[in-house]
Amino acid sequence: MTSSARKSLLPSLALLAALATITAAGGERAGAQTARGAAERPNIVMVMTDDQTVGMLSKATMPKTVREIFGKGTDFRQTVITTPTCCPSRATFLTGQYAHNHGVLENDYGLLGDDTSTLPTWLEAAGYRTIHVGKYMNRYKRTRGARTIAPGWDRFDAALERYSYYEYSLRINGKTKRYAGEDEDYLTTVLNEYAVDEIEDAAPSKKPFYLQYMPYAPHIAPGDTKRCEKAAVPAPRDEKRFTDEKLPQPPAFNEADVSDKPSFIQGLKDLSAKKIADLERRYGCALASLREVDRGVGEIVDALDAAGELDSTVLLFVSDNGFFYGEHRIPDAKQNPYEETLRVPFAIRAPARYIGGAQAVNRVDTLVANIDVPATILELAGAAPCNRAGVCRTLDGRSLLPLVAGSTAGFPADRSFAVELRRIAQNAPILGGRACTYTGIRTPRYAYFHHTEALNPATRACEPVDDIEWYDLGEDPFQLESLDGAGPGSARAVTEAALAERTTRLADCAGIEGRDPLPPSGHWCE
Repeated sequence: MTSSARKSLLPSLALLAALATITAAGGERAGAQTARGAAERPNIVMVMTDDQTVGMLSKATMPKTVREIFGKGTDFRQTVITTPTCCPSRATFLTGQYAHNHGVLENDYGLLGDDTSTLPTWLEAAGYRTIHVGKYMNRYKRTRGARTIAPGWDRFDAALERYSYYEYSLRINGKTKRYAGEDEDYLTTVLNEYAVDEIEDAAPSKKPFYLQYMPYAPHIAPGDTKRCEKAAVPAPRDEKRFTDEKLPQPPAFNEADVSDKPSFIQGLKDLSAKKIADLERRYGCALASLREVDRGVGEIVDALDAAGELDSTVLLFVSDNGFFYGEHRIPDAKQNPYEETLRVPFAIRAPARYIGGAQAVNRVDTLVANIDVPATILELAGAAPCNRAGVCRTLDGRSLLPLVAGSTAGFPADRSFAVELRRIAQNAPILGGRACTYTGIRTPRYAYFHHTEALNPATRACEPVDDIEWYDLGEDPFQLESLDGAGPGSARAVTEAALAERTTRLADCAGIEGRDPLPPSGHWCE
């Protein structure tokens, strides 16, 4: 465990103080829910896709999700991922902490260290039945073993590496079940069935349940269809969907002039016609793969309704990060900190009684991040970020329930988020244009990043760079012109210095001022 991760784990005496962690951002509702008891707390279902961009969510691709969650819930239009790649992001959803506090700055579950104080163990301690279905975290099997159930889960129906849409194994509560390459073995269809079965098993109990359903789509994986080779693989019934879909080409696509960009982006060539055609093919496959996820969302809603639990359930939908399809000449991947990979679709459908009787607003434009999701779930559950042994974590995020109810109380007007990465591209494919290590921030108006390492495609190693890029998103939403390099004393130079100072302060922040003790770094998060 890293030293910062150790510092973020509190002793058992912090249990009562930790309850305040989930009430400060959302008033006194969390304490009130704790007093009401488990029977009146909601079930919570979170669906998380893998590498889904904001533009991939539409009525054409996911009509049931759009109707049942985004249409009947609160759509958070400005949601960012603080470390935009799989395992670090999922660790943040598991801990409510930045990667610099939970320790997972690379695709390795083993960096989490003490995994006995995480969202499922906190909910378990609060009396919830906890259920995981689908993808878990990179290198979990290597760290804990294929037959081990991750701490806190009553049911652990996990897809572990190697990931594939066909010919894979699931770990069903520690027992291995193998699937072949027939139509009925398609991964998302199988996972949909497990999610529905788990709801049907859990619903009759008076005990509330938490289900996180994490299909693999639209992530790239080995495929057995000519159309979707080395792409996301759609369900058999969707193989012909979106075959004529045009690749989105916003102003940042195949960016004409990258001389303002970091050195490792400047080295990228224009995308060739062949590469663009391949990206278009893969994009259509990704869209098609989401239709079976969408059916799963519909089946989950139907199962909750049939069990009489829909009005007692809060539904969340989110992606772990975005993805590049040629923006800024980046041919693939996700870890570079541009909007295409930082921003994700996110919505919460919450019945009025779980937000103080208020009518949920349909749209929120306040900047939020994945660090806020666990704090939100804990407030709904009336739970503290502490396991049964009293081992706690300090959350870096805030509950979003006030925003769902239409209030911005407790949210600083200029709240900003740290964005960070460390050596994630080491041993990556030989494609260029990949960041390795950076720190930065995303504010409601600006995006600022300092790169200290980038991938050398010739050596497949992360090598030192010293590149700064920043953008005024109000004036330049597609990040076409970095503002770095302004003359001393100019207004731009003053703004850049302020962003750099804020980056330094948030790079080791922990907790929230007025809610949590001052961290050893002396810096609270925002």
